[in-house]
Amino acid sequence: MPDQITSTNNQYISEPNQHIEQYLDYYCELPQSPKFAILLKGKWGCGKTWFINQYREKLKTEGKKSLYVSLYGITNYSEIEDSLFKQLNPLLASKGMVIAGQIVKGLLKGTLKIDLDNDGQQDGMWNFSIPEIEILKKFEDSQFSLLIFDDLERCSINIENILGYINNFVDSQNLKVVIIANEDEINNDRDKQEKYNKTKEKLIGKTFDVFPDLSGALHTTINQISNSQVKEILTKNLALLQELYLQAECKNLRILNQVILDFQRIFEGLPEKAQNKSKLVEEVLELLIIFSIEIACARLHPQEISRIDQELAKEIMSEIRRNNHSNLTEKNNANTENTEHKDSIFKKYQKLYNSYYFSGLRAFYGVYPSLL
Repeated sequence: MPDQITSTNNQYISEPNQHIEQYLDYYCELPQSPKFAILLKGKWGCGKTWFINQYREKLKTEGKKSLYVSLYGITNYSEIEDSLFKQLNPLLASKGMVIAGQIVKGLLKGTLKIDLDNDGQQDGMWNFSIPEIEILKKFEDSQFSLLIFDDLERCSINIENILGYINNFVDSQNLKVVIIANEDEINNDRDKQEKYNKTKEKLIGKTFDVFPDLSGALHTTINQISNSQVKEILTKNLALLQELYLQAECKNLRILNQVILDFQRIFEGLPEKAQNKSKLVEEVLELLIIFSIEIACARLHPQEISRIDQELAKEIMSEIRRNNHSNLTEKNNANTENTEHKDSIFKKYQKLYNSYYFSGLRAFYGVYPSLL
């Protein structure tokens, strides 16, 4: 099996969001900044950050660069500038020289005091005869294509002020900027929403909804798995992963990432004999996906899992009764019963439901259908 799973035609972005990729290509190739920023919006976990990271990788292959700043928890502008400084000057900001925060402050003042062994005592002083760091001037170098601000809704700075700050990069510094946000969270606060909409009109020129890129996210996550046996199992079961995710009507790709990591941990804890039973391993993966998604979406409480076998047994028995009786009265009763359990968890996952159904309920006595 190949070491890496590759997307069709080696594309960085798959079908759901290719129109965004194409527009970003156009935006980056403009000879000058169009004086507006691009907004990428979507719910938490839909893959916004994954998308922009994929696009940044694409820029790298073209010899271009980008700067990325997460606004999550940012309380002042100096934190943003520190992040930009570290990316533009990785050598100066490296741990080998000094704690990042110390070097930023030291360089800005022209003097750097160093505590190498972290004992609170000054171990040396370096004097730098350099002017104030010109972050924006260096960023204007043509090799840099985008300045990206992620997690706008999680920024602790007033929404109006942070957008005004970002606007300075767009309007005064002529830079190309991408902002990433979950607008639903911003709009939950009426006061914040009014300020956001007012400032947004001036700053944002194009807005795109980022759709969950299930295939791309799965390929990326599976490629990061270190255990080759687990990677092979997940690769063989890509269709299953996608099918269950879609049946669950889940929109959060982070949940799948967690499921895959949990599966690796569980698989490595199984006895070798169990690891070699491919059907059993597939069933473990199925149940892990189902329960993980349902719990993460708050549709199932962990304590309820132990009772699911009894509920599922009742459902299957009802199904059997409906199939064995064809008179009108029985049909009416079946319709009533169906209404009662139509929203049950397993009923959504028809493939797994059928495997229990055809096992004759023996699966509910502590074993998986494949072991019957």
